[in-house]
Amino acid sequence: LFKQTLNNDVGSVKWFYHEPAGWIIAAPQIVNHEIFVGPSDAHKFYCFDRNTGKLKWQTNIVCGHMVKQPCIKTTC
Repeated sequence: LFKQTLNNDVGSVKWFYHEPAGWIIAAPQIVNHEIFVGPSDAHKFYCFDRNTGKLKWQTNIVCGHMVKQPCIKTTC
């Protein structure tokens, strides 16, 4: 898995993340300054800082593969 973002001003790669145990079917979800993505074979769910690419947190997925875009609730 290569996850990367582009610098909008010049079109160059701003950051990337390499996860060798997965591939992505579903689109990532972007909420404010965070990107949420779940590589299908890694059985994990990741949260990245949108600007820096720093992995903020990760959690295991116990129900199988991530094949749909995540749904993020931002209000209660």
